[in-house]
Order: sequence, then structure tokens, then C-alpha cells
Amino acid sequence: MPIAILFDDAHDLSPLTELRASFELRTGALTTLERHAAILGACGVKIAAVQVPADCEACMRERLDVRINPHDITKLIDNNDDRVLVINGRYVTPSPELAELSLNTAYVEAGANGAVIAACVSPKDAAAFLHSGHVSGPCKTEVIDDQMLLRQPWDVIRFRDDAIDIDLALLASRKSAECPPGVVVIEGFESDDSAHHLGIAKSAVVYPTAVLDLTEGPIVIDDEATVRPGAILRGPAYVGRQSTVLEQAHIKPHTAIGPVCKVAGEVGGCIFQSFANKAHDGHLGDSWVGEWVNLGAGTTNSNLLNTYGSIAAQRTPGGPRERTDLHYLGCLLGDHTKTAICTRITTGAIIGTGAMLASSAWVPPCTPAFAWITDRSSAIARWPRFIETAKAMMARRGVSPGHAYIARLRELHECAVSQSRVQAQSAQVP
Repeated sequence: MPIAILFDDAHDLSPLTELRASFELRTGALTTLERHAAILGACGVKIAAVQVPADCEACMRERLDVRINPHDITKLIDNNDDRVLVINGRYVTPSPELAELSLNTAYVEAGANGAVIAACVSPKDAAAFLHSGHVSGPCKTEVIDDQMLLRQPWDVIRFRDDAIDIDLALLASRKSAECPPGVVVIEGFESDDSAHHLGIAKSAVVYPTAVLDLTEGPIVIDDEATVRPGAILRGPAYVGRQSTVLEQAHIKPHTAIGPVCKVAGEVGGCIFQSFANKAHDGHLGDSWVGEWVNLGAGTTNSNLLNTYGSIAAQRTPGGPRERTDLHYLGCLLGDHTKTAICTRITTGAIIGTGAMLASSAWVPPCTPAFAWITDRSSAIARWPRFIETAKAMMARRGVSPGHAYIARLRELHECAVSQSRVQAQSAQVP
């Protein structure tokens, strides 16, 4: 069997990928990397390495136990098969058929960019492709008309349902503990001929009076996760390792809560990357929540226009509004975002890394990275105050940021300061 290498082609998905590679995104219950590893692994294909841009290489070396940016691909081959699968990290919903891809064959997404989805090539051609980004040699190209790759940050919501369905099917193979006494399990109505899976890890705790509704899809509660009394979970849904669903929470379908999160209130169709807190009442729908996000009590977002039309989103402050062709889209919250109590977030809002929202007005459609917004003013947060707060929050979860992680945050902060100065100077020009 061939080996596989996932690559990040540096396509801009900010703020989702400012602190991680594209395949590290939690795009369902699993990250894209974890999903590829599980599907390809079942076919006997090993992910031997990953290829990433220079700006995130050091951070990845701190947290991933995988070969990064290998210099000699031939040294990764441990069998007689010299085929190499190179797979785009923006390819969210892989098929087992990837393992059977013929040598010198490439799948390319239709469109002006013609981005490579996956290719099967020789080690020499794989090295050339990872260096140049272009398929060379005697490679047959097959154009795929359907969208297969993340193109815009809101596409994480576009692919969400399919990704969660794939992941829960993979996780269903794990042996489940018995459902604890006093937990209400709704398995569907007598007319239904399909039974959805309930997976509860042996180390998970599900309290009496919690309701697990399997009518619309499976539910998986992972290792050391906790579901508190009175919480309602409606499948398909996933509660990640060491995460807590708090009392009276209502977790609606197609929600994936990553590791070490606390979630309360009304939450539907959301993906939590990990290490995020939404520990109070408030609605959050059809949103992606980055790491180290803390949502103040009563923070609420809109995920549907009152016209019921397609939602437009704004990627950069002052930039154009772009059609998403999504009718349900809440917000995309970059890592280290904080909101004050009763914050109101507009439909399709994009919040930059490290932003602090403490205004009584609606949050703007696009908030710059590290913006500190109050009713009195809007400015870029001072670096010493930001990093002190970030370290304090991470310490509460037993995490100490690495040198490369801090350096990357500092780089993003300096970029935000520079952009703020340019905008201020432009505003002064008559």
C-alpha cells in the first residue's frame, strides 16, 4: 500500500488557520487529520508525514507527533510500494477510494484555481509537487465539478453535517459502556426501522435526568466527558474528551464539542475546536468556535436572517460582503476570542484571533484580530495584557504555551497593530 502525506497549500482560511494547519481544523467530531488517519488506516495506508507552510511549522512541531516537512520522502517508505498519496488538508470528507488511487493520477477541483484534491505519484514527483504546488510528470488529471475543498472559512459549516456523520460512524466501532440508571434515552418511535448508535466511554459520567435523544442521529460521549443533570443532547452529536455539558444545556443536532470544553445554554450546529468555554445561558447556532474562547453569560448569536435569504459574510474589516450561499450561518470565532455578558453577535460575523468584545451594540460583521471593543472606543489590545490573560486562561486547564506558539501569537499581534496604523493613516487623508 502507498504512504500518504497531507499538505497545507497555504490557502487563506483566516481566522480559523492562523494558529494551525488546515488539516488540524476540527471540521466535525474529529479534525480533518484524524478523519484521514482513521479512514486511510482502515485501508492499510499510513499518514507518514505532513507538509505545512513555514509560518506554522514551529507551532506544529510543538504539538504534533508526526513527521513535518520531510526532506527525503524515500526514507518514509517502509514497503515495496513506492506510491505516495499527497492529499490536500482542505479535503474534509475523504473516501476510502483514495487508498486505491492509481499511480500518476490526480483529482483536481474545478474552477480557476484548479487546486489539487489528491494525487498518487512517485516519491520524486511527490517531492516536486510539495515544493512547487504543481503536479508534474506523466500525471493524468481528473477534474471534479463538485466542491471538495474548504475555500472560505465559512465552508467549515458547509461540510459540517457530512463530516460529523462520517466521524460518528467511525466512532461507533468503539465499545460502549452501559447507559447509567436514570438517564433518559429516546431511541425513536415505533414506526422507525433505524436505530442510531449511542456510545458512552467507560470513563465518561452521564448524570441521572440527562436526556439523550437518538431520534435523528447517533450520540458519542468520549473519554472522561461529563453530561450534567437535566442536559438534553439530540443526535447527531459528539461530546469530546474531558468536556462538560452543563445543567439544563440544550445541545441540538450536528454539534461537535471538542476536548476540554464547557458548554451550556442552547447550542445547535456548532463545532468547538477545543479548550473553549460557553458555560452560561445564551444561544449559539451554526458556528465554529476556536481554542481558548470564553463567551460571557448571555452571549447570543443570530444564525438566520429575518428574510430567510442567503447570508453574506465579510472576511476583512472594510472588505466586500461575500455571498456564502448558506441560509444558516452564525459566527466564526478566532482563537482567544472573549465576549462580555449579553454580547450580541450578528449573522455571519467573523471575529479575529484575540478579539475582546465588550460593547452593548451588535458586534460588527467583521472584527479585526486583537481588537478591544467597548462602548467608548475600539483599539488593538496591548500585547503584555493580552499574553498575560492568555497564559492565565491556559494555566487553568494545565496548559503552558510553547515558545513557538507565543511567537506566532506575537507575530499576529504585530500584524494587527501594523494594519491598524495603516487604516488610521488612510482615514486622515482628505
